[in-house]
Amino acid sequence: MTDQADKDINILKSDSDDNDHSSIYSTLPVNRESYDLIVFFIGELQQHIEKMSVSLHSNNLRDLSHHLHQIKGAGGSFGFQILTDAAERAEQVLEEKSARDSDRVKAVDSLICLCKRVKAPPVSE
Repeated sequence: MTDQADKDINILKSDSDDNDHSSIYSTLPVNRESYDLIVFFIGELQQHIEKMSVSLHSNNLRDLSHHLHQIKGAGGSFGFQILTDAAERAEQVLEEKSARDSDRVKAVDSLICLCKRVKAPPVSE
């Protein structure tokens, strides 16, 4: 594995510290419209988590890459730049020709851990 892939794995680990279970909230200003969009995104995110897990364990790198790309593209738009950044790094590890399977698993699992921490913000009336 290259030095860059090692760096990407270390960054992912620091972003998704297994001991950190704090919720991740959108950075969008919260109002009824943005709340509904965020809730929609979180629902989609749950589907991506499930499909990424299946793709990873069946070694379907094409589908896995698709889901990583979807999260990378949508995360920042919904106020979750941390997901965009982590998905981008996971994509880089996935594309790294010399990356080991264990590195790919770590990268995707780190992103999944972050995704599971995403919560809808409380709405103030």
